[in-house]
Amino acid sequence: MNYNFLLSKYCPELQCDCINNLYDTITCYDLTVKTPTQEQFDEWWEESKDEYLQLEEDKKKISELRKSEYPSIEEMVIALWERVIEDKQESAVEIQKIRILVKEKYQSYTPHESENSSL
Repeated sequence: MNYNFLLSKYCPELQCDCINNLYDTITCYDLTVKTPTQEQFDEWWEESKDEYLQLEEDKKKISELRKSEYPSIEEMVIALWERVIEDKQESAVEIQKIRILVKEKYQSYTPHESENSSL
């Protein structure tokens, strides 16, 4: 169960947080607000766990897609070396352009979009 997910889905107006995903650590910033009961969370989780698991899977896919399109660590280290030690900025500038494009591409991307279109 993920309490922060459930709080944001079912009662975003409460402005609560949960530390270490433990019920006893739920903190509502408005002290007049009553924290939902454990039973309520159990019910919400049963309704929403598939949605949560899908979101987590989507995040993982996005991360893998981004990583596959990013410059390699080796390329970035070489560009960094050239910029800092050799005072050559060309490689670093090109790599930064690629990184920005990849970040922008996947900023609002969901993996379900790829089922209907090619990347």
